[in-house]
Amino acid sequence: MRKRQTGALAIAGTYIGAVVGAGFASGQEILQFFTLQGMPSFLSLCLSAFLFFFFGLAILEAGYELKASSHAKVVRWAAGDWGGRLLDLLITSFLFATLAVMAAGAGALLTEQFALPPLAGRAILLGLTLLTVLTGFSGVVTSISLVAPVLVTAALFLGVYLGLRHPPDWHELKVWSSLYRPAIPFGPLSVLAYVSYNLVMAVCVLAPLGARAGEKGSYAGELSGARSAFFLDRRR
Repeated sequence: MRKRQTGALAIAGTYIGAVVGAGFASGQEILQFFTLQGMPSFLSLCLSAFLFFFFGLAILEAGYELKASSHAKVVRWAAGDWGGRLLDLLITSFLFATLAVMAAGAGALLTEQFALPPLAGRAILLGLTLLTVLTGFSGVVTSISLVAPVLVTAALFLGVYLGLRHPPDWHELKVWSSLYRPAIPFGPLSVLAYVSYNLVMAVCVLAPLGARAGEKGSYAGELSGARSAFFLDRRR
């Protein structure tokens, strides 16, 4: 039976959700990888967007050509048998760490907001995760792609609101960033580290997603995800 193709909108939403929603994205992450660089951080952000576009597109196209049912087929094709096995183990470890971090965060959030026991918040998140996984790959893609527009809208709204309420002082930013040392002082290396570990999470959904997308949908969806704002639907 031929698999139903996934449209550009779902591809874009899934990519954004995998990087922002399902990764380790946080204010501290942006602070360490970009903000502490000072003014050059804007160039780093542009470079990160391009790399997300380039490598994300490569993963989608590899999944499309290999008809990959999981990320394992793509990483073994790219790194060889033994290298692929090591990468598969690394990706699995990252996925487990991400689940643990998100469960801990959910427990802390529900404790803070609703005074629930931390264990209850963790159990709720893990239960919802299990239910989503049991719906199959299509259910996972649908759930992530539906959450992504909410994340993007909220980020844009807060960014505009705070920018108007507290206009940025570029001189103050330059002085402030000079007082602290970023985790990776060299800007391009910081960008590579940021993009690399986020793609570790994204490859799990991009590889099988590429197998379900038409060639035009793959390009359009990836472009939409990289821009994180406008979704271009060019399905076959």
